[in-house]
Amino acid sequence: GTYHDLGLLLERFGRLERIVNVADLTIRSAAKGQKSKNSIQADMSVVTYTFLSAAMKTDAAASGAKISGPTTPAK
Repeated sequence: GTYHDLGLLLERFGRLERIVNVADLTIRSAAKGQKSKNSIQADMSVVTYTFLSAAMKTDAAASGAKISGPTTPAK
């Protein structure tokens, strides 16, 4: 894609209703042989976090879903 495309992607991450952590972002020139409109190539790791209330944790546990993270409910 282009720098503009990458900027739009990161902006969309920022608008999500959850925490999004972008790490290890590497930007380089696109490899030869790529489409002419692709000027860069980006690699990154993305981790998302979402808040679960105590009631949501109870419902998820009852359904057999695996819950990771802190076990103390938010106040």
